[in-house]
Amino acid sequence: MGAPWQPPPVAAELTLPASVETCQKYPCIIFIGGSGPIDKDSTIGALKPFKDIALGLANRGIASCRFDKFAFTIAGRFLTRNTTTTLTDEYVYHARHTIRKVSQHPNIDHDRIFLLGHSLGGLIAARLAVAEPGPSVAGCVLMACPAQPIYRCAIRQLRYFKSLDESDGLPSGDEPSNINMIETLKKQAELADGPTMTPSTPASQLPRSECPVLVLQGARDYQVTVNEDCAAFYAKF
Repeated sequence: MGAPWQPPPVAAELTLPASVETCQKYPCIIFIGGSGPIDKDSTIGALKPFKDIALGLANRGIASCRFDKFAFTIAGRFLTRNTTTTLTDEYVYHARHTIRKVSQHPNIDHDRIFLLGHSLGGLIAARLAVAEPGPSVAGCVLMACPAQPIYRCAIRQLRYFKSLDESDGLPSGDEPSNINMIETLKKQAELADGPTMTPSTPASQLPRSECPVLVLQGARDYQVTVNEDCAAFYAKF
């Protein structure tokens, strides 16, 4: 038997405050990007929101580390490895490795390492904060993180598209004519999660953790919403 498969190395960047001193230790935030082949800056066109946040944090005395998703590094070729690629393959290996490496850095306070997960990355941040062995996580920031099963986000997206063009999309509600589409979305999401990901949602996981959680949500988001996802988090906390 060969060695267990591991994702390939990815690029990462540690950003420290400009006034760093030899013996000074800083709190650190680790960024975990959303779905798709996302680079360490979460680049969208000319925008680099993760880089902007990292520089803003450094100006306020907070270190941060961000890394390319390996789906970005090898342009999606990991999908040809086999049919059981999971979110654990895509996220958890590099996220856990980043936590370990950052905790060993001489200028990082290993008791003040926080995770910031955006969208799908929020699911991973929640899992790491609650269930993963290794260095502890001091807290989580969840940005546009689904509190419900992720296939619900795809359904909301289709409904939003329908509101723009009444001839397409998904009608409101789970009408019988749409059950097949809904079941297909659900199965696709379950395949992406795989048996290695807990079936629990962050809203049900995080109350079991003692770490503080900050939930941030844009009011105009039509995939993850204030009324459904934020409400679920608030109800649990």
